[in-house]
Amino acid sequence: MEDKLQEFDEQVKSNYRWNFAVNATDFALYVFALSFVSNLTILPAFVSKYTTSNVIIGLIPAINVIGWLMPQLAAAKYIEKFEKKKRIVVIIGIWERLPWLLAAIAIVLLHNSQPFWILISFFVCFAMFCFSGGINTPPWLDMIGKIIPENRRGQFFGVSNLIGNGVGVGGALVSGYVLENLDVPWNFAICFTCAFISMSISLVFVALTRETAYPIVKEESSIGDYLRKLAIIGKTNRNYLFFLIAVIFVSFSSMASGFFTVHAISKLNLTGQDIGRLTAITLFFQTISNPLWGQWGDKKGHKNVMAVGAIGMALSAIIAAFANSTLWFYAVFAVIGVSASADTISRFSIVLEFSEPEERPTYIGLTNTIRAPFSAIAPIFGGLLSDRFQHPFVFLLTAAIIVIGVFFLLALVKEPRTQREQQGKKEKI
Repeated sequence: MEDKLQEFDEQVKSNYRWNFAVNATDFALYVFALSFVSNLTILPAFVSKYTTSNVIIGLIPAINVIGWLMPQLAAAKYIEKFEKKKRIVVIIGIWERLPWLLAAIAIVLLHNSQPFWILISFFVCFAMFCFSGGINTPPWLDMIGKIIPENRRGQFFGVSNLIGNGVGVGGALVSGYVLENLDVPWNFAICFTCAFISMSISLVFVALTRETAYPIVKEESSIGDYLRKLAIIGKTNRNYLFFLIAVIFVSFSSMASGFFTVHAISKLNLTGQDIGRLTAITLFFQTISNPLWGQWGDKKGHKNVMAVGAIGMALSAIIAAFANSTLWFYAVFAVIGVSASADTISRFSIVLEFSEPEERPTYIGLTNTIRAPFSAIAPIFGGLLSDRFQHPFVFLLTAAIIVIGVFFLLALVKEPRTQREQQGKKEKI
C-alpha cells in the first residue's frame, strides 16, 4: 500500500501544474459568472421588482443555503466508493448550469403574466441550480483535495478567486449598465444568460482535469452504519465538534446579508448602475484580499483566516445598520468582499484538514449539511423580523450571533493541521 501511495503522490506532483491551471480557470470562470447573478445584489433587486415582501426576498439566501448544503451528506455517502470523481462532477455540472438559461427564457415569456408566476419560475430554476451545486460540491471538493497538495490549497483558491473576482469586477459593471439601460425583463434575462455561458465554458476546463485514482477507497456501507459513523465522528473528534458549533453561529450571517441591497434600495433609491457598482466593489475587495488569505492560510493554518472573515461579516452588518448614504453602503460591500474572500478560502480548505483523505467526502457533507438548516432558517427569520422591526434591528442581532461563533472558533477550536502534526510527533516518540 505504501508503494501505491507513493506512486499516487508522484502522479499528483507530475500533473500539479496542469491541474492547477485548468481548475483555477474553471473556478475563475464560475466566480465570474456569479457576478451576473449575485445573490447579494442582483437577485434581490430582481425579486424586489415583483414583490415587497421581505420573507419572499429572504427565500433567495434560504434556498441558496438549503440547496447547496442539505444534499451534501447524502451525496458524500454515494460518491465515497468511486476512485475518481471528475465524471460525476461534469455530469451534475450540466444540470447546475442549465437553470440560468431556463430562467432567462422563462422571465421573458412570462413577463406579461402575474408576478406570482414569474417568481415561481425563477425560484424553481434557482432551486435547481442550488441543489445541483450542493450535490456536486462533495465530489468536486474531494477531487480538488486529491489533485492539489495540502500546502497549496490556499494558494489555489486564492489565485482562482483573484482571477475570477478580477474579471468579475468588469462583469459587475457590465451587469450594472445592462440593468440601468435595458427594460425589465430583458436586463435580467441578459444577466442570467451571461452567467449560463460563463459557467458552461468553465465546465470544459473541469473535463480537462487529469485525475489520479486514490489507492484507498472506502467500502460502501449501509445507511445505519453510515449514520453510526457520523455519531462516532462527533464523539471522538472533539475539535471538529467545536468547529461545527462555531460554523453554526457564523452561518447566521445569512440572516442579514440577503437584505443589504434591498435596504439600500428602499432607503436611497439606488439605480441599476448603483447595484452594479456594489457588486463590483464586493468583487474588487475580494480580488485584492485573496492572495493575503491564501498565503496566510497555507503558512499559518485556516482557522484564524476564517475568524477574520466572520468578524468582517459582523462588521458589515453593523455598518449597514447605521449607513445613511451610498458611500457608507460602498463600505458595507467592501467589507463583505474582504470577509467573503477569507470565508471562501478558509472554509473550503480547513474542512479538508480534519480527516484522512478517504473520509473527506463525509466530513465535507457532514459540515455543510449540519449548518444548512440554521443558514436556511436565518434569512426567513430575518425577513419576518424585518417586516416587524425593520432591517437595522436584524443587522445588529446578526452581528451579535456571529460574535458568539467567533468566540467558539478562537477559544475552543485547535488548528487541525497543527493538531495533526503534534499527534504525529507523539506517535513517533
